[in-house]
Amino acid sequence: MSRAAAALSALLASALCAGCARDIFPRMSDIEQFEIIRVVGVDAADGDATTAGHVEVTLLAGKPEPESDAEQEAAGMAYTLASESAPTAFEAISLLNARADRRQHLGYIDYYIVGEQAARDGIAKYTDFFIRDHETRFSSRVYIARDTTARELMALSCSSNGNLEDALDSMEETVNVMSNTSLVRVIDMMNMLDDRSAAAVLPALRCRLADGDGEGGDDPEFSLAPAGYAVLDGGGLTGFIEPEYARGYNFLTNRVRACPVSVEDDYGERAGFEIVSENTRVSARFDEDGVPREVVYSARVYANIAEQHSDADIFTPSARRRLSAGISEVIRSEMRRVIARSLTLGLDCTQLGERLRAAHPVKWRNIEKNWREIYPALRISVTVETEIMRVYSLREPSAAAA
Repeated sequence: MSRAAAALSALLASALCAGCARDIFPRMSDIEQFEIIRVVGVDAADGDATTAGHVEVTLLAGKPEPESDAEQEAAGMAYTLASESAPTAFEAISLLNARADRRQHLGYIDYYIVGEQAARDGIAKYTDFFIRDHETRFSSRVYIARDTTARELMALSCSSNGNLEDALDSMEETVNVMSNTSLVRVIDMMNMLDDRSAAAVLPALRCRLADGDGEGGDDPEFSLAPAGYAVLDGGGLTGFIEPEYARGYNFLTNRVRACPVSVEDDYGERAGFEIVSENTRVSARFDEDGVPREVVYSARVYANIAEQHSDADIFTPSARRRLSAGISEVIRSEMRRVIARSLTLGLDCTQLGERLRAAHPVKWRNIEKNWREIYPALRISVTVETEIMRVYSLREPSAAAA
């Protein structure tokens, strides 16, 4: 008998001889015994001095699908919300399990939302359990709730009959068509927090309520909006990259997928363009000691015209050059504002050090320990070149002048 067969026989024999002892193999559980958690909120607990430093955990779970319209109307909200605070997140989860009808299952978490105060206190403390736990996944997305707590944001989605999970899913489409935010996984956050020479940059969001179209017109509609980027130093929130120029961060870090840009043509009318591709390179000038003194970001942008408001030909060679220059200036301004914010904070918010390490590994070894002191003294400039590629279906506007 082979060794493999002997080992298999011994394993089966031990299972049969277990008798009344504890099961050798884990018992199979029905999915109905679990509460499937999709969204987790983490906050610094409110309260008096006795709860200072406590962690508040909020869990959002979907209810079972109703079988009829009557059941759906009786069920009310499609989601259940539960919160608990304790000295640690693990204890808070244990308390939630103790009072729940079904065990909270963390293996299907899609999103983590961290309240602004928790991010200021130090995000690592509030997320350590979820990173360490064997059920959770490193591919879950992470967001910072700006100007509010995660619990308040999640409660607002439920009270307005909103679908928080769908709203978070729609953020991915925002990335694809606007490029004013990005998707950061747990593993990405861990890597950024481990890099002591640079800041960790996480997407921030806000909730917004609009007048709904229900009976009486007073049912608010819940949605989420990008709120720029949260900048963390040493794991603690130090400031934000504001939404109005957050797209510049994506141009600096080569994360733009597609986005609209509009400029004025030679006739004072608007022309809309779709950015379909971009590539930003970094070049550095080092002094005789191998210390970088000047850095240039060079962006190459490709755009297609999506709309024009004038009825004239705006694609003569000279007009095309002016349109390209206008697009370049819009993008360059946003990139410069991100760099200015980064220098004001005194933090490398655009992973510049990582790009220098990849391009100049020998020189980087000599400056890595001093990078936090070197970065604020750098002279950083930006150049942008835009090429207009195509005009889609129309060469001329539909009401072109004769």
